[in-house]
Amino acid sequence: AGLDPLRALRLVSRRRRYDTIVAVGCSAGAIPLMLAPWLRMPPVVVVDPALSEDYRRRRQLQDLTLPSAAVVVVYGRNQLFELGRRYPRLRVEFVHHRVDSSFYCASDRSGRRSPMTLLAVGNDVSRDYALLNEATSAVLGTGVGLRCLVRTDRDISDYRSLIRVPPASFQYLHKI
Repeated sequence: AGLDPLRALRLVSRRRRYDTIVAVGCSAGAIPLMLAPWLRMPPVVVVDPALSEDYRRRRQLQDLTLPSAAVVVVYGRNQLFELGRRYPRLRVEFVHHRVDSSFYCASDRSGRRSPMTLLAVGNDVSRDYALLNEATSAVLGTGVGLRCLVRTDRDISDYRSLIRVPPASFQYLHKI
């Protein structure tokens, strides 16, 4: 339903019976979650909320809505711990996944001098740099030419396959 109040009100006022409302992100479930304490609503499941310490308004929306969610589903291990710290009573489910290094293999890169480049940018807590390091380490072990550049203010010194890049303009990052 998102932050569109008319669409959200149509959703909650229909006479149809909903078993569950699934919202991808907090804003998608904001209106049903805010109305849940006062209206008879089906459970709202929030999938992959974008966690951030840097965006005050997003944090305020999460503080207002997430405690009313029946369950929050996350894809990153770091999100699991962060949500547990912020909202100890919230039910958080983690979708387990693993790095499948057998999926990757060396490719024909004839005529290319440089390796493939993966650029990751961001400081928010939903960036799972531990998993990115695990994945790029596994891929590098297969012989695929890859460099993983990271632009973040977070400490990534423990991650050997990640290369920190300094603050740069969008144009510079695009050229990489």
